[in-house]
Amino acid sequence: MSLPLLAEEVAEARLASPLTTVITSPLPTPREGRVLAVSVTVSTDAPADLGIGAWVNDHDGTWHQALHPQPLRPGSQRLRFPLSAANRLQAEGHGATWTPLAADLIHRAGILLWSSQASEAVVTIQDWAWEETEVGPAGEQRLHDLRLPLDSQGHWAGSTGERSSASFLPQPLPVNPFDPDAFSAEAIFTHESGAQQRVPAFWKQAMDLQEGGDREIAQASDGGRFHFRFRPRLPGTYQVELRASWAQAEAQRWQLTPLVVDGEPWDGYVRVDADDPRFFQVDGSFFWPIGINYHSITDKRAVERIGHPGTPMRGTLSYEAYLRRLAAAGGNAAEIWMSNWNLALEWRGDWPGYLGLGRYGQANAARLDAVLDLAWELGIRINLVINNHGQVSERTNREWDDNPYHVDNGGFLRNAADYFTDPQAQRYQERYRRYLVARYADHPAILGWKLSSEINLTAGRGHQLVGWHVSSARHLRQLDGYGHPITTHWSGSYTTPDRRIVSLPEIDYVCINAYQGRGRRGNEHHIAQLLWLSTRDPGQGRGLHQFHKPVLVTEYGGSHLAGARHHLLTDHRSGPWASLVAGHAGSPMFWWFEWIDQYDLWAPYRALSDFIAGEDLRHPAARSVRLESSDSWWASAWVQPGRVLGYIAHEEWLYHGTSSEAETVGIPIGEAVQAGPMELEWWCADGGGVLGRQSFQHPGGPLQLEATAVRDHRAFKLWRRDGLASSD
Repeated sequence: MSLPLLAEEVAEARLASPLTTVITSPLPTPREGRVLAVSVTVSTDAPADLGIGAWVNDHDGTWHQALHPQPLRPGSQRLRFPLSAANRLQAEGHGATWTPLAADLIHRAGILLWSSQASEAVVTIQDWAWEETEVGPAGEQRLHDLRLPLDSQGHWAGSTGERSSASFLPQPLPVNPFDPDAFSAEAIFTHESGAQQRVPAFWKQAMDLQEGGDREIAQASDGGRFHFRFRPRLPGTYQVELRASWAQAEAQRWQLTPLVVDGEPWDGYVRVDADDPRFFQVDGSFFWPIGINYHSITDKRAVERIGHPGTPMRGTLSYEAYLRRLAAAGGNAAEIWMSNWNLALEWRGDWPGYLGLGRYGQANAARLDAVLDLAWELGIRINLVINNHGQVSERTNREWDDNPYHVDNGGFLRNAADYFTDPQAQRYQERYRRYLVARYADHPAILGWKLSSEINLTAGRGHQLVGWHVSSARHLRQLDGYGHPITTHWSGSYTTPDRRIVSLPEIDYVCINAYQGRGRRGNEHHIAQLLWLSTRDPGQGRGLHQFHKPVLVTEYGGSHLAGARHHLLTDHRSGPWASLVAGHAGSPMFWWFEWIDQYDLWAPYRALSDFIAGEDLRHPAARSVRLESSDSWWASAWVQPGRVLGYIAHEEWLYHGTSSEAETVGIPIGEAVQAGPMELEWWCADGGGVLGRQSFQHPGGPLQLEATAVRDHRAFKLWRRDGLASSD
């Protein structure tokens, strides 16, 4: 039972033992020097084993307690319970030990009474007070309890491409272990070749993620430790030095056991290709992302607009189901947002799972670890969105009122636009990025860092956004020794991005939307033409291939308010093919993911995955070409020397989702195609697979293909068996 008190009240608690009686303090809880003092009066009929203790908990209800060593005696007594960081409180119902951070996060406190005997005796609690206590000296600054993964001979061994990690505790332990100004540490790995990589350490509290029916329960299993993670790319011996500094004092240094790495040289991270920067590569091999936008576990707007059931917010359990089905369908990429309703680490401290500005929620941090591990196991790369636009918006999808930077939530900003320019705000953002890099940057499941979703919908404007992108990307690149590419994102379509930001050398690839309205034919572009124009629009500064960077559509599907089912289906079926022949860096990521998942609409991903297997779109001379087919058909191809990947789709189907009758379609490839042996494959654009194959000898000159019995759309491959490049 619980008896909340007002400040002027005296608590007369009637026991309900053997149940525990819990009484909440009427006083605000101080942050430092805590000794809770109370006067307790026990009636003569109270049980002889009546125990008393003090308890504290945080906003999430994480409970610690200090128990009085002796049973209460009848009559009045004054009791004091030290509850500061220096005391050792017991964890109850979880495994989190008492630390300075746990003490600093205390939200409420009170008294508990218990007995093994049944009793309804009355106990009076009054004269509540917080008394100051002296804080002792911090003591010698040192590291202890260093845990290295040594083998039985005391050697630290690893393999290229595999994570090596270690952990330790500093003494004294900082109140806020996420603040590098209070304590910071880094490990420096020096390869025998002389190559060096610095790895920042980060605070991590172990969390058990458990099934909880319609939700996932996160429970701390320790008090937390500092960790560092390193994923070697070269075999050989690494000398390892650990450096640590308290309150920005001169760093102390410790030489650790060398790390001996076996295996072949490895670089399994996604990179922008150096020779053809329109595309990505992994360890030199072509990589074309095929995936979906899993911005969160459920989407309320989709439930409202499309009408499918919402998905329970079951954390990693939901993501595991999503990612496994995506992988089974041939997908190899997804976007995930670190939003306050999903996987953000920082938000206002009175929300469940969050600790306020400058402190990072360990439940979501553990969930992100688990999601990245699972994605890597399944061969899926994650486009990780660090901030969603609503967090710093006062208008569109406004979340600014709940942002921890806001003065009303303990922050220091009144206006959201100041987030992009205020020096103190920049320092907090740098701390956040440092934590993300320290904990996650070694993970090859990260496709890239997206600084923000739909940056044009935030409160930032013009030059302040240009400057923010420059400083943020430079800082992130300086920290990230693994070199993940960096991007940002705009709403609308390819016409929306600020070309000043697109052209920045700090931005490695460009993320856009491809939503379109639905008007009469001729008034608006259908999805295939919109995607083609995104890269190829010939207007000055319009088609984004003019910037020689990968272009990735990370939101599409009807309009931003969804659309009729037949329109969504048409976009879903045709969008990936149109992006392929338009030279996009990957397939567009459909926004309405629950609709795809619940209605088992995975076939287009498998079809495209099978089609592109073994293909490589990279070549300096490769380009997208519109093919002049009949007025009823939209046709385009990605053309490389000696090879063509093509796609045709019926215009009425693209505009209105109206399935076409079977037709024979002529597709002109060129007027001066060099003579030679050719191979042609027709592919099913819905379910995948080769529909037919034809070998023929082209005499030279005009070349036109003829596709028979085509309904809605079809894909094809055409290549020269002699390996020569065409003259057209």
